[in-house]
Amino acid sequence: MINLSNLLNNLKYQISAKLPEHINKALANSIDDLRLNKIGESALQTGDTLPSFALSNTRGEIIEADAILKDNDHLIIAFFRGSWCPYCNLEMKALEKVLPQIRAKQTSLVTISPQVVEKNAEMSTETLFGFDILSDTDNKYAKELGIAFDLQDFVIPYYRQLGINLSEYNGNDDNSLPIPAVFVIDKNRTIIFSCIDVDYTKRVNIDELLNSL
Repeated sequence: MINLSNLLNNLKYQISAKLPEHINKALANSIDDLRLNKIGESALQTGDTLPSFALSNTRGEIIEADAILKDNDHLIIAFFRGSWCPYCNLEMKALEKVLPQIRAKQTSLVTISPQVVEKNAEMSTETLFGFDILSDTDNKYAKELGIAFDLQDFVIPYYRQLGINLSEYNGNDDNSLPIPAVFVIDKNRTIIFSCIDVDYTKRVNIDELLNSL
């Protein structure tokens, strides 16, 4: 099975080694500040009912949660920050590798980002994923779930130094991002599994995710 945690740790080490210390410190302070302010602690949890969604995929089609659940026992919803995030890319590639196992359990998978459709489409073209990538305009759906937050002013300049201008990706000036959370819901949209961590370098345990289905 894929050890995503090890892959993420290796990626974090590689990225940290390339970045100046002051940028590494700012990124770490950003995560600490989210924890201090209890961001994500009011998010929906296991046992809660997840609101339905109707979001555009990379082909401009409207994808609805209820429609997916008519043909599947479960639905995995994985939020990611954007195509610019290497940790998100790594997690999505790990999910792609276990997609046959997910489907074998009568489960569908969608991923959701605040990016405009065009940016998600570019991402889908570069890496041919077997699942839909949906656009959550202005993080409206993430806000419903309690997993959206505003990136702190003190760290935004460092993102821009790294070539990450969120307004170009998300089509607004909000600098709002989702926690890269993962939810599994049943046919009644009851959450049967969730992984929510404000530390974007940590992601879902793939074994635990598959075992929840």
